[in-house]
Amino acid sequence: MLCSHPRRRTGSRFRLLRSGTSCARGCTSLFEVIANTPQHTYQVLTKRTHRLRQVAERLEWPANLWMGVSVESAKELSRVDDLRQVPAAVKFLSCEPLLGPLDGLELSGIDWVIAGGESGPGHRPLDEAWVTQIRDTCQQADVAFFFKLLCTKPKALVAVGGAL
Repeated sequence: MLCSHPRRRTGSRFRLLRSGTSCARGCTSLFEVIANTPQHTYQVLTKRTHRLRQVAERLEWPANLWMGVSVESAKELSRVDDLRQVPAAVKFLSCEPLLGPLDGLELSGIDWVIAGGESGPGHRPLDEAWVTQIRDTCQQADVAFFFKLLCTKPKALVAVGGAL
């Protein structure tokens, strides 16, 4: 049974972007499902931006598909350039877990940036300055910004010697 009321669907990984001819067929099938359910918005996220760029021109991009790439540190900034080459209606960056500053982040052609830290025991630290830099870059470029998770120990608890 198909859900008729609008929802936002998020794909955790775009597994179809693996190498091989099955990728184009699988992506085509997925895109057809997305196009046939226009009442929903699909957010698809990938780290395989080189494959995304290779198959993008062979696909018909539905207006309800938002395409995103993961950018955890400056070494992944080339993924942003790959995303710009894709004809998605909305292009977004998922900067989580943010593991370092994104010096040189250029947001032309990008609609939305999500940033956040890593969670769980042993999470790697997030420097608030990295988030502030991204937020400021988004404001200057008139790009939507959403911050999800800081993951630091509250200073009040640390100050009294408590550990979380």
